[in-house]
Amino acid sequence: MPDFKAKDEVYVVSLKKLGTIAEKRREEYDVFVGGLKVRCRKEDLKPRAELSRELLKTLSRIAKPVAGSAKSPASDQLKIDLHGMRVEDAMRQIEKTLDRALMDGVARVEVVHGIGAGKIRAALHQYLKELPTVASFRLDEQNAGVTWVYF
Repeated sequence: MPDFKAKDEVYVVSLKKLGTIAEKRREEYDVFVGGLKVRCRKEDLKPRAELSRELLKTLSRIAKPVAGSAKSPASDQLKIDLHGMRVEDAMRQIEKTLDRALMDGVARVEVVHGIGAGKIRAALHQYLKELPTVASFRLDEQNAGVTWVYF
């Protein structure tokens, strides 16, 4: 099994995604997959050069949906509704949704948090400010109970 170095392109078997080695850490590797950095064992990685042409074609189609195709709307945007949740539960759901969006190459996420006392919105906005993978976020101009998150 080859030893990987920074900037090597790899296939992460468990995620079924292509990534780039960020750095080696003892027996594990930090790998950039989309906008995320994940820690992987050597056994979970394959050099890109060892992948078949068919698998590479499939991966490129999944990563870059064709505009106007049936899959495009689902790949372009996600929506999560946090109504009725406590702040802690809402933040766990946000984290999962944003991770999924990044892994799937989604461009934006619509977060419906409602207006209420504003606790979820405040926690969400504070969290989004700290995420390097979030390019920007804003309240919906016509509905203050919705925040749009952009990658």
